[in-house]
Amino acid sequence: MGGFRPLKEILMVRHAERIGTAAGLAIGLLLCGCGGSGTGGGGIFNQPAPRLRMVNGLPQVASMDAVISGKAQPDPVTTTLAYGTVSGTQQQPYDILTQRQNQTVTVYDDAAPTVPVTTFNHNFTFGDKITAIVYGQNSSAQTIQLFDNATNAPSAADVRIVDAAANMGAVDFFLVPTGQANSNSHQLSPGDVFPQQTTNTDNNYTLIPSVDKMFTINVYPQGNDTGTPLLAQQVQINTSDRLTLVLLDAPQGSATPQLLVIHDNNSNAG
Repeated sequence: MGGFRPLKEILMVRHAERIGTAAGLAIGLLLCGCGGSGTGGGGIFNQPAPRLRMVNGLPQVASMDAVISGKAQPDPVTTTLAYGTVSGTQQQPYDILTQRQNQTVTVYDDAAPTVPVTTFNHNFTFGDKITAIVYGQNSSAQTIQLFDNATNAPSAADVRIVDAAANMGAVDFFLVPTGQANSNSHQLSPGDVFPQQTTNTDNNYTLIPSVDKMFTINVYPQGNDTGTPLLAQQVQINTSDRLTLVLLDAPQGSATPQLLVIHDNNSNAG
């Protein structure tokens, strides 16, 4: 019989369909000796299909679903994404999209999969590598869209900092070699990205020349950089790393904010 199909069932069916389509496409390319998505000549159609990954920064959502919803059946981007994590894996960090142009991405709480928490739009085009961070309270959720680059400096590290902690207010963010005193704070408010993002360029990160060692991140209320920090965490930064550091609110039941470290120079991110 026809009728309403639960979102979970649709997502599972669409996921299976996409696996089958991808396998058929791979076989077709092998048989015809083709590669890429264009007709040659180095034009835009030779660039990879748009790719998207998601971060669950919604402290009220323990498990998040996201779908491209402007179709008769939703096209899943991620399912059951735990709070404070990024979708994908080191080997397959992005969902490769079959849709381009302006698309609507709808985010759901896995516990209530028919009630949207929030939506955002993006004009997807060839070559896009997008990280979308959904954050804040469910009633006022927002999205930060980042333009990712997989290449990196050969003798340094590239880092960008994202404030997706809506409940923390304005903060001073320090990133210093472990054992050194705090210096050169980045003043951030919820929704800020340092450095500011520029569409599809390699200027979206700040260069850290002296690495291959442990760094300490200290976060304080803005203008009050003494005493116990709101967050203190160590992270190893190595030559040729390209990292996104995402400041997140404390999950429900905790008073301690989180820091999500995302490696952007993944094996198939280019």
